[in-house]
Amino acid sequence: CAHAHSRWVNSLDHLYDWQSKFLDHYDVTFYFLDIEVSGSSTFVSGKVTIEAIAMQDLDTLAFELIDAHTIDSIVFNGKIYTNYTRQGDNVLVDVEPVTGDSHFSFTVYYNGDPGDTGFLSGLSKAYNEKYETHVAW
Repeated sequence: CAHAHSRWVNSLDHLYDWQSKFLDHYDVTFYFLDIEVSGSSTFVSGKVTIEAIAMQDLDTLAFELIDAHTIDSIVFNGKIYTNYTRQGDNVLVDVEPVTGDSHFSFTVYYNGDPGDTGFLSGLSKAYNEKYETHVAW
């Protein structure tokens, strides 16, 4: 999803001013989302693999993940990274440099209960007395 830079898009910049400037340093070409959820909880665990092309020389990887999720590890071009910083929902990782126009991939392993935010924000959970079990809907 290329980041277009037109006059119209720039007029909407204020809507995205919370995003890291480093997100513009690569263009995603593929997402693979592998998550595990159950019908009795809003807890999520999984991984996302992203393939991309560097739009410029890149030594800081940025991606978004709500801070309710714990990051287990990040694998960038086959190397495991466990050190990262968070700026709100932005995650920044110092990585081995990649030159512009290079293809790269990374996988983020994570888990957590997003509560009423994020991908599962429309879900509720409670104990169902009729079925005598915890349910999520």
